Amino acid sequence: MALREKLSVLMENCFDKIKFYELLRQLMVSCGARYVLVLSLIISFLVLPQNILASPIITSQESGDQSLRIGPYIDGVTFSVIEDINQMILDLQSGSIDMHSGFLSEARVQSFTSSDSDILANSVSQNGYGLITINCRDYPLNISALRRAFALAFDKVSVNNDIFNGSISVHDSVLATPSEFCIEDDLPYHYYDNRSLEGNALLEFAGFDIDEGTGWRKAPNDEYFNITIEYDPVYQSMSGEIAEAAVAALQSLSIDAYAVSGDFNDILYRLDTHDLYDMVIEEYNFASDNVQFLEWSFHSDYAEASILNPSNFRNDSFDFYSDQLQHGATHEEIMAAASQMQLILHEQVPQLVCYEKVNNQAYRTDLFTDHINDLVAGVSGSWTLRQMYPIEDYSGGIVSIGLPEAPISFSMFQTSSLSAHMILDLLYPSLYDRNPKQQPIGDLTKNMTVQRNSDNPDVPAGHTRYTINILENATWSDGVPLTAHDVNFTLHYVMEVFRTNYGGSPKSLVGTDVPSPYQVVMEFDTESYWDFSYFAYCLIIPEHIFSNETISFETWDPIFTPTDPHVTCGPFLLDDFEVDEYYSLVYDPEFYYALNRTGAITPEPWSLLTYVTIGVSIASACVIISAIILTQHHRNTEHEEAPPSQESNPDETD
Repeated sequence: MALREKLSVLMENCFDKIKFYELLRQLMVSCGARYVLVLSLIISFLVLPQNILASPIITSQESGDQSLRIGPYIDGVTFSVIEDINQMILDLQSGSIDMHSGFLSEARVQSFTSSDSDILANSVSQNGYGLITINCRDYPLNISALRRAFALAFDKVSVNNDIFNGSISVHDSVLATPSEFCIEDDLPYHYYDNRSLEGNALLEFAGFDIDEGTGWRKAPNDEYFNITIEYDPVYQSMSGEIAEAAVAALQSLSIDAYAVSGDFNDILYRLDTHDLYDMVIEEYNFASDNVQFLEWSFHSDYAEASILNPSNFRNDSFDFYSDQLQHGATHEEIMAAASQMQLILHEQVPQLVCYEKVNNQAYRTDLFTDHINDLVAGVSGSWTLRQMYPIEDYSGGIVSIGLPEAPISFSMFQTSSLSAHMILDLLYPSLYDRNPKQQPIGDLTKNMTVQRNSDNPDVPAGHTRYTINILENATWSDGVPLTAHDVNFTLHYVMEVFRTNYGGSPKSLVGTDVPSPYQVVMEFDTESYWDFSYFAYCLIIPEHIFSNETISFETWDPIFTPTDPHVTCGPFLLDDFEVDEYYSLVYDPEFYYALNRTGAITPEPWSLLTYVTIGVSIASACVIISAIILTQHHRNTEHEEAPPSQESNPDETD
């Protein structure tokens, strides 16, 4: 095989480390020293940072946050309003749309994806779950061994298969899967299937003996007891079946139990006022990823407070970590506290999470590839539109997405429409975004410094100061540079004065400053990590369009109100629309993370690691060149000094 062909095979396998290094070893053996320099340069090429040698093809989000932000690769996206779900499915099957942003039942998705290889199904866990709330105050349910035995006996797998026909996901943690702090996969054990043998052994050890006359267990004080599981079928479908599954679990433990249907308003009143109950079937849906609700739901201080801590749960260890959750200053501290709180609740079982509901999507794969599954938005989210590209080319193409509802407003201060927010997220920037795993990733932010009094004596005791340097290449669609003044305007006027529920309303924000055009400083009168979430994900608006006093951001509704200026700064630009029909967006070549369609990304200033890598590569090449020259010189010297051959000349005769 020629050297050119060998190099071609080597490069084709450069992402398969084992095969690559084996081919490299074989190539070095077969080529000899004279080609070592060539091979060293190949290796140097492969290890150089991606911002030096960038390819327009990004095949995986695992390539890093920098690669994830680069894009878009498509020319545009058209959102078509298709409120009839049957028409949505027909359009997806015909190829009129490439995906839909709504969700369908698993059975509905499977009915048409199983027969079409160009359509794939995707599931997304909802930010919520079904659960059984347990009264931890009253005897004998105040004994954790009883609650834990019940959790071991409750068969979540059967609930999934027999009640929900496999359309849900079994789950244990009190934090739903979309939460960045959820440790479901790291729990030391699970309550997924029926483990009533272990539950019975636990009860025996705890003194819950079986009465020979009744066949039911008695409490450790030798008193008879039973457990009632309450539910309201009107409030929650399938709650009656779940209650019966709970009864079956308790009876497998030889505990007298029965299900009772009731009015949920009455049940809820007793939960809120800490009145009498044993177990209640409920369902939670969370509007945000803020896990501070763990304190309100389980802290001992709220065991008698109205509405809060309905389980009447008290635990000193939980309270300790709850305080850390509220006042932790870093993401690491919050993660550590949330993890410990989940572990405690997993063992103590004041609530038994039964299942997570799952949303299902369908999308076509015959024209575009590299869809990214976001834990919240699924495959139709902004990361997919940033990263996907045509199968037949590196970039280009128009993606069509079906919207199940028409946007009712394009003011981020007014709208609650998911369809509107889906489009707004493609048009406006924020200081931070959430990556597909819902972890913070810088958007406009280049770097951020967090200081407290222990770091900087100029920061008052008990305060936190955030200094954020933003990118300098972001430009509004009217050509005006985006600066820290826009960030300050958004934070101060929108979050401090207007105090909408847009991204939160931090009462602890005591001041902002703009020391330079691309630096903003915020100060809070607390030392809490949660201040970060108040400002990090807010969509930034352009200050200069509000300089006209006739325009008020309280009533500003761009797109729908032609006289209201519509100035954006995102990966896409609004190109055309017809109200209640469609909204067409095209990629913005001036986007601050825009892909250079010639094949390279817009470079950022090189880091110290970049310079070190280049220096090491050049130094390595120089060493190799020197070694080759010295080796060749040594061989020439040996040849010149070699003695005459002692072999006989065939032309000579004795």
